[in-house]
Amino acid sequence: GRMDELFGAQAGTAKAFLIGVVSELDEELKLDFNATGISHILSVSGLHVGLIVSAAYFLLRQLRAGRHATYFTTMALLAFYVLLTGGRTPVLRAALMCFLWQTGKFLGKRGDGLTNLSVAYIAAVGLHPAAVFDAGLQLSFGAVFAILCLAPIFSRLFRGLGRGLSGILGTTLAANAGTLPI
Repeated sequence: GRMDELFGAQAGTAKAFLIGVVSELDEELKLDFNATGISHILSVSGLHVGLIVSAAYFLLRQLRAGRHATYFTTMALLAFYVLLTGGRTPVLRAALMCFLWQTGKFLGKRGDGLTNLSVAYIAAVGLHPAAVFDAGLQLSFGAVFAILCLAPIFSRLFRGLGRGLSGILGTTLAANAGTLPI
Protein backbone atom coordinates (compact mmCIF):
# COMPACT_ATOMS: atom_id res chain seq x y z
CA GLY A 1 0.00 0.00 0.00
CA ARG A 2 2.81 2.38 0.90
CA MET A 3 4.47 1.81 -2.49
CA ASP A 4 1.15 2.51 -4.21
CA GLU A 5 1.00 5.86 -2.38
CA LEU A 6 4.63 6.75 -3.08
CA PHE A 7 4.80 5.75 -6.73
CA GLY A 8 1.22 6.17 -7.94
CA ALA A 9 0.74 4.92 -11.49
CA GLN A 10 4.32 3.60 -11.51
CA ALA A 11 3.86 1.47 -8.37
CA GLY A 12 3.79 -1.78 -10.37
CA THR A 13 7.13 -0.95 -11.97
CA ALA A 14 8.64 0.10 -8.64
CA LYS A 15 7.47 -3.12 -6.97
CA ALA A 16 8.98 -5.17 -9.78
CA PHE A 17 12.35 -3.41 -9.55
CA LEU A 18 12.61 -3.19 -5.77
CA ILE A 19 11.04 -6.38 -4.43
CA GLY A 20 10.49 -8.60 -7.47
CA VAL A 21 6.69 -8.48 -7.54
CA VAL A 22 5.94 -8.66 -11.26
CA SER A 23 2.26 -9.54 -10.96
CA GLU A 24 1.31 -5.84 -10.98
CA LEU A 25 3.60 -4.93 -13.87
CA ASP A 26 1.88 -3.82 -17.06
CA GLU A 27 1.79 -6.72 -19.57
CA GLU A 28 3.07 -4.53 -22.39
CA LEU A 29 6.02 -3.46 -20.25
CA LYS A 30 6.78 -7.12 -19.42
CA LEU A 31 6.87 -7.86 -23.14
CA ASP A 32 9.18 -4.89 -23.70
CA PHE A 33 11.58 -6.16 -21.02
CA ASN A 34 11.56 -9.62 -22.60
CA ALA A 35 12.03 -8.26 -26.13
CA THR A 36 15.07 -6.19 -25.12
CA GLY A 37 16.61 -9.05 -23.13
CA ILE A 38 16.66 -7.20 -19.81
CA SER A 39 13.85 -8.98 -17.99
CA HIS A 40 16.41 -10.44 -15.56
CA ILE A 41 16.63 -7.08 -13.78
CA LEU A 42 13.07 -7.65 -12.56
CA SER A 43 14.22 -10.69 -10.61
CA VAL A 44 15.51 -9.57 -7.24
CA SER A 45 19.04 -10.82 -6.80
CA GLY A 46 22.46 -10.05 -5.49
CA LEU A 47 22.47 -6.87 -7.55
CA HIS A 48 19.56 -5.52 -5.51
CA VAL A 49 21.10 -6.63 -2.21
CA GLY A 50 24.41 -5.05 -3.16
CA LEU A 51 22.79 -1.78 -4.14
CA ILE A 52 20.74 -1.58 -0.95
CA VAL A 53 23.62 -2.45 1.36
CA SER A 54 26.03 -0.14 -0.47
CA ALA A 55 23.56 2.75 -0.39
CA ALA A 56 22.85 2.25 3.32
CA TYR A 57 26.55 1.96 4.15
CA PHE A 58 27.39 5.06 2.10
CA LEU A 59 24.55 7.09 3.62
CA LEU A 60 25.41 6.08 7.16
CA ARG A 61 29.08 6.91 6.63
CA GLN A 62 28.09 10.31 5.18
CA LEU A 63 26.00 10.91 8.29
CA ARG A 64 29.10 10.01 10.31
CA ALA A 65 27.37 7.13 12.04
CA GLY A 66 29.73 5.12 14.18
CA ARG A 67 31.12 1.75 13.20
CA HIS A 68 28.66 -0.18 15.37
CA ALA A 69 25.65 1.85 14.26
CA THR A 70 26.61 1.43 10.61
CA TYR A 71 27.08 -2.32 10.93
CA PHE A 72 23.91 -3.05 12.92
CA THR A 73 21.71 -0.70 10.88
CA THR A 74 22.97 -2.16 7.61
CA MET A 75 22.45 -5.73 8.84
CA ALA A 76 18.93 -4.90 10.08
CA LEU A 77 18.10 -3.38 6.69
CA LEU A 78 19.51 -6.47 5.00
CA ALA A 79 17.34 -8.77 7.13
CA PHE A 80 14.29 -6.61 6.44
CA TYR A 81 14.93 -6.77 2.69
CA VAL A 82 15.23 -10.57 2.78
CA LEU A 83 11.87 -10.74 4.57
CA LEU A 84 10.32 -8.18 2.23
CA THR A 85 11.28 -10.22 -0.83
CA GLY A 86 10.08 -13.48 0.68
CA GLY A 87 13.56 -14.91 1.13
CA ARG A 88 14.00 -15.80 -2.53
CA THR A 89 17.09 -17.89 -3.14
CA PRO A 90 19.21 -15.28 -4.97
CA VAL A 91 18.40 -12.69 -2.31
CA LEU A 92 19.12 -15.14 0.50
CA ARG A 93 22.44 -16.13 -1.08
CA ALA A 94 23.53 -12.55 -1.54
CA ALA A 95 22.32 -11.54 1.91
CA LEU A 96 24.17 -14.39 3.59
CA MET A 97 27.36 -13.61 1.69
CA CYS A 98 27.00 -9.92 2.50
CA PHE A 99 26.34 -10.70 6.15
CA LEU A 100 29.45 -12.90 6.34
CA TRP A 101 31.61 -10.32 4.57
CA GLN A 102 30.34 -7.41 6.67
CA THR A 103 30.58 -9.37 9.92
CA GLY A 104 34.13 -10.43 9.12
CA LYS A 105 35.04 -6.84 8.33
CA PHE A 106 33.33 -5.66 11.53
CA LEU A 107 35.33 -8.21 13.55
CA GLY A 108 38.57 -7.31 11.79
CA LYS A 109 38.81 -10.59 9.89
CA ARG A 110 39.50 -11.19 6.23
CA GLY A 111 37.21 -13.57 4.45
CA ASP A 112 37.14 -14.89 0.95
CA GLY A 113 34.35 -15.20 -1.54
CA LEU A 114 34.45 -18.98 -1.93
CA THR A 115 34.22 -19.56 1.82
CA ASN A 116 31.32 -17.11 2.08
CA LEU A 117 29.61 -18.71 -0.92
CA SER A 118 30.04 -22.18 0.61
CA VAL A 119 28.61 -21.13 3.97
CA ALA A 120 25.73 -19.38 2.21
CA TYR A 121 25.03 -22.54 0.19
CA ILE A 122 25.02 -24.76 3.28
CA ALA A 123 22.73 -22.32 5.08
CA ALA A 124 20.36 -21.93 2.11
CA VAL A 125 20.06 -25.69 1.63
CA GLY A 126 19.79 -26.19 5.39
CA LEU A 127 16.86 -23.77 5.52
CA HIS A 128 15.21 -25.20 2.40
CA PRO A 129 16.57 -28.69 1.57
CA ALA A 130 14.33 -29.05 -1.50
CA ALA A 131 16.00 -25.91 -2.92
CA VAL A 132 18.79 -28.08 -4.37
CA PHE A 133 16.30 -28.85 -7.15
CA ASP A 134 15.39 -25.18 -7.61
CA ALA A 135 16.75 -23.58 -10.78
CA GLY A 136 17.01 -20.27 -8.91
CA LEU A 137 19.45 -21.76 -6.40
CA GLN A 138 21.44 -23.51 -9.10
CA LEU A 139 21.65 -20.40 -11.28
CA SER A 140 22.46 -18.06 -8.41
CA PHE A 141 25.20 -20.18 -6.89
CA GLY A 142 26.51 -21.36 -10.26
CA ALA A 143 26.89 -17.81 -11.53
CA VAL A 144 28.62 -16.54 -8.39
CA PHE A 145 30.89 -19.58 -8.17
CA ALA A 146 31.99 -19.05 -11.77
CA ILE A 147 32.46 -15.31 -11.22
CA LEU A 148 34.70 -15.98 -8.24
CA CYS A 149 36.73 -18.64 -10.04
CA LEU A 150 36.71 -17.64 -13.70
CA ALA A 151 36.24 -13.87 -13.89
CA PRO A 152 39.89 -13.09 -13.05
CA ILE A 153 41.04 -15.47 -15.80
CA PHE A 154 38.61 -14.10 -18.40
CA SER A 155 39.39 -10.51 -17.41
CA ARG A 156 43.08 -11.09 -18.12
CA LEU A 157 42.16 -12.16 -21.64
CA PHE A 158 40.69 -8.71 -22.27
CA ARG A 159 43.20 -6.60 -20.32
CA GLY A 160 44.13 -4.71 -23.50
CA LEU A 161 40.65 -3.15 -23.47
CA GLY A 162 41.25 -1.38 -20.18
CA ARG A 163 40.58 -2.38 -16.60
CA GLY A 164 36.88 -1.48 -16.50
CA LEU A 165 35.83 -3.10 -19.75
CA SER A 166 37.99 -6.19 -19.21
CA GLY A 167 36.39 -6.65 -15.77
CA ILE A 168 32.88 -6.32 -17.15
CA LEU A 169 33.54 -8.73 -20.00
CA GLY A 170 35.34 -11.19 -17.71
CA THR A 171 32.52 -11.17 -15.19
CA THR A 172 29.83 -11.52 -17.85
CA LEU A 173 31.58 -14.44 -19.52
CA ALA A 174 32.19 -16.13 -16.18
CA ALA A 175 28.53 -15.78 -15.13
CA ASN A 176 27.43 -17.19 -18.48
CA ALA A 177 29.87 -20.07 -18.17
CA GLY A 178 28.56 -20.84 -14.68
CA THR A 179 24.92 -20.86 -15.72
CA LEU A 180 25.25 -22.46 -19.16
CA PRO A 181 25.17 -26.07 -17.87
CA ILE A 182 22.06 -25.31 -15.83
